[in-house]
Amino acid sequence: MNKKIKIAILSSYTSNNIEKYLLQNLQLKNIDSEIKFGGYNQYNQELMDPNSWLNNWKPDIVIILLSATTFFKDLEFKYQIEKHDCLQEECYDKLQQLFAAIKSSNLESKLLLSNLDLPSYSPLGISDNSSKNSYLKLLKKCNEIIESHSNKESSITLFDFDKIASEIGKSNLTDNKLFYLGKIFLSNESASLISIQISTYINSIYGNNKKCLVVDLDNTLWGGIIGEDGVNGIKIGNTNIGDIYSDIQKIILNLKKNGILLAIASKNNQNDVQEVFDKNENMILKEDDFIVKKINWEPKSKNIMGIAQELNIGLNSLVFLDDNPTERLEVKTNVPDVTVIDFPNDIANLPQLLKSISDFETLSITEEDKKRHKLYVENQKRESLKSNTSLKQYLQMLDISISVTKNDIESVDRITQLLNKTNQFNLRTKRYNQSEVLGMIESDDFIVSSLKVKDKYGDLGLTGVIILKRTGHESFFIDSFLLSCRILSRDIETQFLKESINFISEEEVTLRAEYIKTKKNGLTENLYDKLGFDIIKNDTHAKKYAVDLKKYKINDIKWIKVM
Repeated sequence: MNKKIKIAILSSYTSNNIEKYLLQNLQLKNIDSEIKFGGYNQYNQELMDPNSWLNNWKPDIVIILLSATTFFKDLEFKYQIEKHDCLQEECYDKLQQLFAAIKSSNLESKLLLSNLDLPSYSPLGISDNSSKNSYLKLLKKCNEIIESHSNKESSITLFDFDKIASEIGKSNLTDNKLFYLGKIFLSNESASLISIQISTYINSIYGNNKKCLVVDLDNTLWGGIIGEDGVNGIKIGNTNIGDIYSDIQKIILNLKKNGILLAIASKNNQNDVQEVFDKNENMILKEDDFIVKKINWEPKSKNIMGIAQELNIGLNSLVFLDDNPTERLEVKTNVPDVTVIDFPNDIANLPQLLKSISDFETLSITEEDKKRHKLYVENQKRESLKSNTSLKQYLQMLDISISVTKNDIESVDRITQLLNKTNQFNLRTKRYNQSEVLGMIESDDFIVSSLKVKDKYGDLGLTGVIILKRTGHESFFIDSFLLSCRILSRDIETQFLKESINFISEEEVTLRAEYIKTKKNGLTENLYDKLGFDIIKNDTHAKKYAVDLKKYKINDIKWIKVM
């Protein structure tokens, strides 16, 4: 990431022992961060006070960590003393006070709100299950309220602390000595494990999840070696070990359905592999599930570089799965940007390992995500057409049509995703979270213009964003201008800008723009020059432009139809 993100952690207990682990885990994900902690149990005051350190610091992310033990202090001891209805109302009121404090803050931060860890202990003992005044059911209801509130507020993401606590083991969650000495609720081991999960959420907020899983075949997707065991001798289904490989394939297929691309890098004979896909009825994964197949005797690192090139994604977007430690080492050495999964010694542990991998996690799965494989297949057809015709014929034969929409609130998930993922065609590379995007859509001072593209091969979906910001009575500024790499080299950006400018009223006469250089956006360096903008400042890292809209005209692109 280009900037250091500021993270504020507020909690109903002392949580400072998370800091070193969280910094380490974020650094592993190439996220540079600064962390500050609120006072013990001071979250409401710090959120509501406009002059608090929290509101003055303006963090990018606020994390609110709650525990049933500390958030509802002494609830378990009051439970058989006070009336259930009164305690229930007290709990619900406390949640509403927290929600009100969050709403009253002036922060534009993305907020992670934890639910409560449901304790294994109830003051009612085993009778809790049958009691109409169940202690545990009350806490479950509180979690339902937290979840419901999080789902209604776009700026809030639910952090499932109870699920993580269950995985750790409720009895291992707290170091009792630390808790009584300093209200430090999490043991150091728990703090370490929870920081991994928090870093996964933060990584997903900024759209840094991996895009493609590259797999080996022999002893990875199936048991055995196809060149030695034959199509019917490999282990997949029908046996104990075969069931393990079936589960591996099912988990990988689920990744594909969530928008992760699948590719093969295998040292094998093409005909042998083809025979497995054609004749082995136990295969869960089919040949068409893999967008790129590199089946040859070349080094795996070379094939992986070829896969990244074909898919037009960075090597740091790839994850590699291979049972052979020599192959894993070769890839780690020659393409270190690729994430290499540490294959377990016992294949029975691989299904669980694959389920626990966080590299592909995303906060939401958009329709574009679900269609990603299909989109890449369609793009392969485009590339085939392009290689057999002239550029002019290619563009005319594509039959491109676009639609440009102003302030489309229903597409806020995808708009936010593009703002945080797009690097190559991105003039300023400004990142915004969902609440910030919603704020711009709802503001009179912004125009959020979104682009959808279709051609003869299919629907490419929402693939471009322009954000225009009012900067004065008669001026606008192009705050963001970006396109997905899947629609580049077709002059779509020219027509997109023209349609977006049409949203500006005739009274606004000056449009300003800026290019900020990054390591990845060099292809857009001269875009505004080509579009006829006047350059007003040029230095090593940025160029500033302006144009008088009363005199400025963009010609329609002949091969693009505007819908």
